[in-house]
Amino acid sequence: LAAMGPKGLRQAAESSAAHAHYLAGELAKLGFGLRSGDKPFFHEFLTDSPIEPETLCAKLEEQGILGGLPVDGGILWCCTELNSKEDMDDVVEIAKEVFSA
Repeated sequence: LAAMGPKGLRQAAESSAAHAHYLAGELAKLGFGLRSGDKPFFHEFLTDSPIEPETLCAKLEEQGILGGLPVDGGILWCCTELNSKEDMDDVVEIAKEVFSA
């Protein structure tokens, strides 16, 4: 963290938050509702899952993607500054595949 400096740390944090909000929005289109409702979140968020959480996470793992953590019928998701838009879109596409299967 010291090597990043305050500006780099802020940039990483802002990027992580933006990525999490993008992914949450895309997952919401598939029926993954935020359990926190309208409350703010940073880079982690918990959703209800219209798909069996363990099934989705296993499918993501088959594709080399570390998915969320299954939690009581939902999934705890996390994004960092290292996640690309393509990475997040891949998660959404795999969720669509599992949902329609």
